[in-house]
Amino acid sequence: MEFKNGGLVAEGYDRAVDLFVDRNDCVRAAAIRVVREWGQMLPDSGIEVGEQDWLDSVFVQLCSMVRDMSMEVRNEAFISLGKVKMVSEDILLQTLSKKVLGNLKERNFPGKSNTTKNLNLPASNAAGAFVHGLEDEFYEVRRSACNSLGMLIAFSVRFANDALDLLMDMLNDHSMVVRLQTLETMYHMVTCDRLKVQEAHMHMFLGTLVDASTLIRHAARKVLRLLKLPYMKIFKSSINGLLTNLTTYPEIEPSCEGELRFDNPRVAAILVLAISAPLTHERLTWSIPTKFSKITHVPGTESFVGNDLFPVAGGKLPLHNIDEIFNQVLALQQICDGASEDQFQNDMRDLRQTTFPLSHQRKVISYSRNSSCYWQLIKSGFTDEVQKTLRSCSKELATVAVNSNKFTGLLAFASLYVQVVQHIAEIWIHFLPLSKLHYRKTGILDHLLAKLDYNLRKLRYEFSGLSKKEKLPILELVLLACVLRLSEMEICCNVNTLKRVQSTISDIELLCEDLHIELSEFAGELRKSLSERGYLDDGALIQQFSFKRLFDLFSLKEMVFHGMLKHIKAELSVPGNDSENPIPFVSGLPAGVTFQITLFNISDKDILWLKMSVQEVNLFQYVFLDINQIGGYNEINKVTLSLPFYNTPKAASFILRACVVKECPSEDVGQQARGSGGPKGELIIISNITKIYLVAAKCTT
Repeated sequence: MEFKNGGLVAEGYDRAVDLFVDRNDCVRAAAIRVVREWGQMLPDSGIEVGEQDWLDSVFVQLCSMVRDMSMEVRNEAFISLGKVKMVSEDILLQTLSKKVLGNLKERNFPGKSNTTKNLNLPASNAAGAFVHGLEDEFYEVRRSACNSLGMLIAFSVRFANDALDLLMDMLNDHSMVVRLQTLETMYHMVTCDRLKVQEAHMHMFLGTLVDASTLIRHAARKVLRLLKLPYMKIFKSSINGLLTNLTTYPEIEPSCEGELRFDNPRVAAILVLAISAPLTHERLTWSIPTKFSKITHVPGTESFVGNDLFPVAGGKLPLHNIDEIFNQVLALQQICDGASEDQFQNDMRDLRQTTFPLSHQRKVISYSRNSSCYWQLIKSGFTDEVQKTLRSCSKELATVAVNSNKFTGLLAFASLYVQVVQHIAEIWIHFLPLSKLHYRKTGILDHLLAKLDYNLRKLRYEFSGLSKKEKLPILELVLLACVLRLSEMEICCNVNTLKRVQSTISDIELLCEDLHIELSEFAGELRKSLSERGYLDDGALIQQFSFKRLFDLFSLKEMVFHGMLKHIKAELSVPGNDSENPIPFVSGLPAGVTFQITLFNISDKDILWLKMSVQEVNLFQYVFLDINQIGGYNEINKVTLSLPFYNTPKAASFILRACVVKECPSEDVGQQARGSGGPKGELIIISNITKIYLVAAKCTT
């Protein structure tokens, strides 16, 4: 649509800005689109503000909506940011930093087209816009933020370089859609010559080659094919990283003789060439064509290859074999091009001992059989690769077809176990040398340790049917979590953690005695450390543990299940309640809520509570669920309960969040009577968290 009347465009733009505070989500989203399109028309219609200043103003105006309460509105805001036709570099850089940059602290823009003298739109509105987008709880918003980053990199090389750090973090996103969009953005960046990778980037980027998704792996290869590696050190580290990735998630299946030998120089050379990545070096400049049959000479190799040997990982390869290698690489090249498995098998027939055909479907990843190698990889610093591999485990588990409910407990346990190991990998980043901590985030270690403790608690108490032998690896993970916490100087005097170490070792000793087995070296060393070093009055250790030795002794053990696990869980709902049909309440008086609860595999040993909370004002209430009074102990038990929420706040409306929680056994809690005082031990959530909408009742006279 083309407007000749600039005044009409200006009025429409100003009205759209006013609608940014409209109550309806769809109206605010539509207003964002109008501001984006009409705002960029205004410089052509005679607006007094300079064109660049006005385009920056429109961009900042859109940034003000990236924190909207509605996911749809935030998503529309990020889509619109990527469609702005020009933005100043300082504004772009501000979107990557939550801290207001010095040159923008006092800068303002016109909030509307007809108020050019009233500069009421601060540039600080753009602060951290993309940081918020990439951290959003909804994958749709994160995907749009990734895409818009790619659209804006053409405006500034510095912005592209700084944005790459954020994008590298997104390669660990739990959503496959977001990871794929991140790689597509990187592909756009590399085609625009805006992707300047560093050594730390390559370590994380190569982890995408072990992603569970074929689309992700193919997208990563697309980027690698065009990526320019600035010097030989990065080239070598990227190849070593690639080979390490392939050992954990092989792209090539083993041969009938045994496992694939990644230390074979011929295999390494083929993998190097299969990437088809351009390489630039002061002494080496060469690029492998996308399609080729053979090559008789590699320009520039004389300067670094001695005695006609080509250096590769694991050894050196005679150059007289280069023709054969390039012929064989053609087949591997088809992997990068997305060739089908049948095509690939046909092309691989002549490779014999060098590479092996994909003649078998990739097996479902076994989280327990591979668990012993995870810890070694984590300790070696390959935390990104472990997280990618474990994500593939989760994907495999999620897609398993289950024809009987008797397997649901085992699958739930396996998924939770994978999450625990992922937490350990994420925590271990904080224990690596600083040279490897390019992506280290300060102030979150305690939070990560708390997440690990919580999921270990769920492993122990959310399932019934675990044998004594199956409980041992879980208890050793509890000990590892304690050692990780104690190894931090700031929290090494944690009395509760030391008590947990003692009680857990006692539990392990009893299990080992019943099973007639010895303590593991890890648990034995920890018990020895406790007995030799003793305690001070405040519970602090007289000396620190030998943490390095403890970490070296620990290992993740394979878990083999011989029985059926039952998953203790619940489903919770409030029928007829939503944002359009809220429950009326009077502030200060109890509000009645009718819950429908379905309980699964609850026994007489389980202590359950219904937790209700209003997070905004830190109000919460627990209601004890007496199973004997609501139907007894069955495999599936459904009940409808009308319960009051007493702490209604002084507000026009509020959202009450409710969930069913299970109280875990605690040494500090005996068989005390449960009542209105709430639980005394630690809790795990065993149901969904349900939102209940309440609105203040209108007073009538």
